[in-house]
Amino acid sequence: MDDTYDTYGTLNELTLLTNAIESDYCWITPSQDKIDILVIRVVMKKLLKAYFQETKWYHGKIVPKMEQYVKNGALSSTYHLLATTFLLGMGDVATKDAFDWIATEPPILVASGIIARLLNDLVSHEIEQERGDAASGIECYMNEYGVTKEKARMEIRKLIANYWKDLNEDYLKHIIVISRVLLMVMLNLTRTAEFVYKDEDAYSFSNNNLKDVISMLLIHPIIT
Repeated sequence: MDDTYDTYGTLNELTLLTNAIESDYCWITPSQDKIDILVIRVVMKKLLKAYFQETKWYHGKIVPKMEQYVKNGALSSTYHLLATTFLLGMGDVATKDAFDWIATEPPILVASGIIARLLNDLVSHEIEQERGDAASGIECYMNEYGVTKEKARMEIRKLIANYWKDLNEDYLKHIIVISRVLLMVMLNLTRTAEFVYKDEDAYSFSNNNLKDVISMLLIHPIIT
């Protein structure tokens, strides 16, 4: 869906697609009464609306303010959807209360999504601009504050550090009342983003050692 909104769909096509998803034409399922399916549906709609917002910015040649960009980017990072779908496979942890809590978009989840969005921007924005894409956080910061690309990158890294503080604070705040296993989903998702986007966009491009690292971790682990 990300590539559909970024690259392949026209504005008219994506308008029709988004409207169809909003009106539930694409959500025929035999389990309509299940809370997990209903929550996934809501989160997926939010994700595609965020994608569509970026599409409208691109076609309208709009560079949003950082506040707007970050708010939308928390969703377009896909981390809200990932955290929610991960919960489906977590057995007894996947209670109605857990789904209800995630649906409130707690600060730990919002911070996780923003960190992932901005980390991705740092390593991929130049390639995305060359191929034709909506403004990233780098361009938004440069445009709003009138600074150089290097300065914008420095400030984005400071923002990431601050959102890590928000994430850790919310983790400690909820560890008594929310299952630690559930909180660790958000924490580990964010750690993954830090690793994947540390020096390059290892998610999008295969000419790196990410495959070997995953193999060593999951297929050929060192047993002690």
